[in-house]
Amino acid sequence: MKLLFASTFILFSALLPGQEQQKLGTGTDAGEDRKAWQFPQELRPQLQSRLERFLKAQADGNWKEVTQMLGRYRRGNQYLEYTPEHKACFITQMETMPLVAFDFSVRESPFSSEIMFTPAGRRWWTLVGEGSFRKGAETIKQRTSLVAYRDRDDWYFTPPPFDDDAWARAHLGPEEIARDHGGEVELIAPSGFPLEVVDLHVFIDPEHPASRKVRFRLHNKTAKRVTAYSFEISDARRRGSVSVGTGAVRDAIEPAGLSRVWEENDTAYLYWCEGEARMRIELQDVTFADGASFPTKPVAAGDQQKK
Repeated sequence: MKLLFASTFILFSALLPGQEQQKLGTGTDAGEDRKAWQFPQELRPQLQSRLERFLKAQADGNWKEVTQMLGRYRRGNQYLEYTPEHKACFITQMETMPLVAFDFSVRESPFSSEIMFTPAGRRWWTLVGEGSFRKGAETIKQRTSLVAYRDRDDWYFTPPPFDDDAWARAHLGPEEIARDHGGEVELIAPSGFPLEVVDLHVFIDPEHPASRKVRFRLHNKTAKRVTAYSFEISDARRRGSVSVGTGAVRDAIEPAGLSRVWEENDTAYLYWCEGEARMRIELQDVTFADGASFPTKPVAAGDQQKK
């Protein structure tokens, strides 16, 4: 179906080759069986009406209404709840290229996890097709997608990710990408921990600006050989982490010595507009060659009886 403003008309769009898609303008016989993964017929009129409003609001420059119709979440493969700053940043990007027309079909997937875990009335759907974007006095047509999701019995929309790697590179600039961010990392360890992080460096990956290249060593502050240890790289949001636990011979640390160089990649954000939370490196536990550990592990009742 094609939605165009200021005047609105409907045009049925063709199915993409090799994909299961449902055209909004087509009807279904009352007796036809519907599969669980197919778009619910009863939700079509409301989706059509809401999408018309969403496109018209962009065409008219009514960004207050567009903001409201983004809803509470940035939807796709996850529920990412907007902060006011995230949504304001996203709107700023949308203003540069409003989506004013969309010739689309609903992508239906028989293998979506949404089918198993989310009722149809709260599910998200991907609309795919040709979008018309306004850039100044020019109209640009290109393949695009839009997520339509249900929340509190209504439809809301997540536009394509304008804040992608290209956007990030343009706004970070070469100096920021080349700068060492190691001094911004929060280092966490229990009091008296026998290891410490040294030679820490963190750089933005110029090809994938959401990724951070983390490089450091661990210094053994004790006179005993360390044979095993663990650490975690995360951030203040704690939505994901890189967890490492090792007892490999090559990772052992001699008394007062240094570990090998650890090199890990950490994701700073899903979307540029989400912003970056402070990175954390947490040192968690250590085992020494003599069997001692830090923090000290409690002795099991069975072990006490053996003694």
